[in-house]
Amino acid sequence: MRNASQEPRNIDEYIAQSPQEVKKNLRVLLRVIRESVAPEKVDKIVSYHMPAFKLHGKKLAYFGAFKDHISFFGSIPEGLKGEFEDFETGKGTIRFPNDKPIPVESIRKLVKARMKLIQAE
Repeated sequence: MRNASQEPRNIDEYIAQSPQEVKKNLRVLLRVIRESVAPEKVDKIVSYHMPAFKLHGKKLAYFGAFKDHISFFGSIPEGLKGEFEDFETGKGTIRFPNDKPIPVESIRKLVKARMKLIQAE
């Protein structure tokens, strides 16, 4: 999707370089994650030039933009799997198509649950 001369240095650049079709949902997803995370979180661009949020040095949430969807990378705790039954999921991935709104409350619950798991380790 991007070449080396376009490698984003931060999440805002990542969104700016993403396909127009996903920018709105990317901004929603980013806002929800940022509102949900603790002050000690770190957001940055990591391998594969994807935006990532880490907490205490551990993976909290990653996401990637594609022409027809956004992928959220991070395991779904067992009690929250039903929250994402309307979306395609895989091991540690949820795909949010452009033609569906981002499930804001479900993402908020997911990020908070992942934070608790990390903090308990």
